[in-house]
Amino acid sequence: FKQVIHYFSGNDPYAQWQQFFNQSIKIYSHISHSQIKKNRRIIKRLKSEKDNLKNEQITNGLTIRQTKFCQNYIIPPHNATQAAISAGYSPHIAKTIGHRLKTNPKIQEYLKSLQ
Repeated sequence: FKQVIHYFSGNDPYAQWQQFFNQSIKIYSHISHSQIKKNRRIIKRLKSEKDNLKNEQITNGLTIRQTKFCQNYIIPPHNATQAAISAGYSPHIAKTIGHRLKTNPKIQEYLKSLQ
């Protein structure tokens, strides 16, 4: 980011922007179209595999993350937010997710079976 600011600190920011853009094009112009298509296919496949793993159901009807949440929640001090974070949920929404998971009937049933 400092490089970008440095380029535009002179009298003619438009000319400096063109120079910065041309240098960027030179850096990325060596990648062929077939390589870009191949990379897109790989990324698409990895995303679908990630989604499949995220939503994979196990025998008790819960996802893997929900099962991890339950296993972490039964450990004292029974903090739903920390259990959600350690189960793999985002720390930014862990408080909300923890409350939702705690009130889910399937999860309550699984928690009773663990205790």
